[in-house]
Amino acid sequence: MTNNIEKFDIPKTEQEPKLNEGVDTKEVIQKYTTRDRRSVRQILEESKKAHKETREGIATEKIIDSLERDNTNRAINLLRKSRTIELIITNPEIQKLASEALGRKLSKTGDTGSAIGIAKAFNLPEQIIFNGVEQGLAAAPIYMFLNKATDIQKIFNLPEAHLKRAAYRQIAETTGSGNGYSNIDENYRTKFQLSEEEFRKAVEEGMLKRISSGDIDNMV
Repeated sequence: MTNNIEKFDIPKTEQEPKLNEGVDTKEVIQKYTTRDRRSVRQILEESKKAHKETREGIATEKIIDSLERDNTNRAINLLRKSRTIELIITNPEIQKLASEALGRKLSKTGDTGSAIGIAKAFNLPEQIIFNGVEQGLAAAPIYMFLNKATDIQKIFNLPEAHLKRAAYRQIAETTGSGNGYSNIDENYRTKFQLSEEEFRKAVEEGMLKRISSGDIDNMV
């Protein structure tokens, strides 16, 4: 399935450091004067590589910290300033955190613009985007889900299976919390194309949660 979101055009910013940029010249001289069997060129290349890996690691840690704090603007700014964008955006942990950040934008306010911005900035793969959208829809307030879920599905070209899983979670969580219990009816099931069996299991899961917590007031 083709994703309608235009992918982020990653700028080619990678540059090799100059001799005096990130390379320990004292180390080079010391190793050379102590009859290191490697050539000066080899030592320089190894020093450059070590500096590059250190620089990438620092940038990655800062971006991870920003995403964990839900500061996506800072994370995106750090990413754009980095010289190792392609390496950072393929980091599995960063992809996971960016997907979760995308989901939070949708669950809190239904902000599709910011969610798309995150997907583009981190050049998230299609499946990672779908997972984030599903999580966001599943965690959204019930009224927002009912009003915006199908529109969000169209914007992200979300496969039906992801929407159905989000709807299942909404039913289970809503019946489990007791909030808006009367909203969960047959119309809800048909709107999100859940089978009778799926609908029944979700309601049962939610009601069992309420019973186990001792909250049985006003149960129908």
